[in-house]
This record gives sequence, structure tokens and C-alpha cells, in this order.
Amino acid sequence: MTGLLRCAPAPLALVCLLCGFLPAAAGCGDADRNAATDGGVEAPVGHRYAMAGEVLSVAEEPIGGLPRLTIHHDPVPEFRDLETGEVVGMPAMSMPFPLAAGLNAPAVGERVSFTLLVDGGDHGGLPYVIVELAPEPKGSPAS
Repeated sequence: MTGLLRCAPAPLALVCLLCGFLPAAAGCGDADRNAATDGGVEAPVGHRYAMAGEVLSVAEEPIGGLPRLTIHHDPVPEFRDLETGEVVGMPAMSMPFPLAAGLNAPAVGERVSFTLLVDGGDHGGLPYVIVELAPEPKGSPAS
């Protein structure tokens, strides 16, 4: 961070420091809240959760351009509040999930495992999106 301070004029460095920009610019702070790069492409900011559940319905029409599933998911004890980062957990429940572009909707009644990205963006009107999805092997116990 000292190299960044030497490069910036003193008034700009002070303003950045007071506004909290230097830790983010230096790559400090909550890693989940800062954008990461992979091969020069910026990765989404947010939290990712490995989840599983049963598909209850598949929307006939995409919502906001994204297919939407209703899944009864298992509990997610490590779920974090997007704003505070505090672990608040999430009980098992049924809720709608948009699918990221390129993912195929599974059949109703199928048990699936999926990765949920919660980033506060607009994914068909919801602040989260399924970014990976796979059927669970037959006979997998429900959690």
C-alpha cells in the first residue's frame, strides 16, 4: 500500500484513504466482496454456495431472459448476509432460482446439486443466479 501512496499526490491519497478506496485498490479487505481476475477477465463479486435440492417446477417462459426453476433446497448453514458478510444461515425452503446462460433446466422431480452465486446483481429480477448445475446420482440421500 505504501507504493500506492507514493504514486498518488498527497491530497488524492488522503481522500482515497478517508473514503476507504486504498484497501480495495490494494487488494485488501473481504476477498468475497472484491472482484478477482482470471486470465484478465473480471470475475463476479459475491458469495458462492454449494447447494442441493429437488426441482419443483421449471418456468414456461424465461424471466428477464433467464430460465427459472423452483427448487426445494437443503439448509445452507454457511449462508452470509450479502451486505454485512455475517453468517446468518438459511433453512431448507422452496424458492425461485434463475439459471445462468448456457445451463439447461433439469426435469421436475429431479434432485440436483448446484452452485449459487449471490452477488446483488440483477438476474431476472433476483440478486442471485445458479452458475453450475448437475443431477445428483440416483439414490443420493436428501440432506
